[in-house]
Amino acid sequence: MGRTEKETLEYIYNTYHKYISEFGQVYNIPFEVIAGIMCRETEGGLSKFLDIPGPEGRGDNGHGHGLMQIDDRWWPHFISTGKWADAEENIRFGTYVLYLKLGFFSRKLKDLDDKEKLRLAIASYNAGEGNVLKSYKLDEDIDSRTAHGNYSKHVLKLARMYKSIVIDHISNTGQMQATITMDGK
Repeated sequence: MGRTEKETLEYIYNTYHKYISEFGQVYNIPFEVIAGIMCRETEGGLSKFLDIPGPEGRGDNGHGHGLMQIDDRWWPHFISTGKWADAEENIRFGTYVLYLKLGFFSRKLKDLDDKEKLRLAIASYNAGEGNVLKSYKLDEDIDSRTAHGNYSKHVLKLARMYKSIVIDHISNTGQMQATITMDGK
């Protein structure tokens, strides 16, 4: 039996949360969304659809690179540096890409609230800004042009699960620290 989404998100937390949290703060992107994208794209490098497991894996017929599946057709300069195979650099750049997409929708659709803009940015991480903007303007589901027609919805579901995992870890750490303090050890 394969891993559950929760188990995959636990793995992502234990392995990559330091970078996810850091770059979420740098680019003002919710950390849980970054983790949700990573989970959807590569299952934290564990996906059977990668040519090799881990941060160096490639997917999407060789076009998606690393944990966040940076596309060589859109980001050839970054791919050419070889930094895509480094987990920290890949997460940083993937978060930067999402930041740029969020900026695009913030400029184009000023009247939308931040949650709607974020959902558009997430969908465009998979399908591109033009396709998502077209879906939006035609009053279609913004995921209609994404992989499996559910990219942003699925990423946001994974993001909620990840945030719950982080809260549980913080709560458990806090309880452990309180116990240590009460015991004087």
